[in-house]
Amino acid sequence: AIATIFNNDVSKLINGWATQEKGISKLYLRDKEGNLVAADSKPVFYNNAHRPSFMHPRKGKAWADSAAKPDTTTQVNGVHMGVPVMDRGQVIGVLHTSVVAD
Repeated sequence: AIATIFNNDVSKLINGWATQEKGISKLYLRDKEGNLVAADSKPVFYNNAHRPSFMHPRKGKAWADSAAKPDTTTQVNGVHMGVPVMDRGQVIGVLHTSVVAD
């Protein structure tokens, strides 16, 4: 099951976006429970329902951390951000990234 996360069509699309934009250190799509659905790289947490990058967007609003810090997955200094993925007004997931902070 884990192998399919990194080889599905959405992961391929996300990987293309992350590769094209050098300011992105990671890009993850999670379902409404915080489970990883698609990713450009292997995460530390396959479920991040307890993390701010998921909890805030899950409520329907975009979120960004207030400070840059080393990422637990990539060790790249960046700012975590999350946005809700919506379907007909309902949050069905979260797109989570870390933007590189120079």
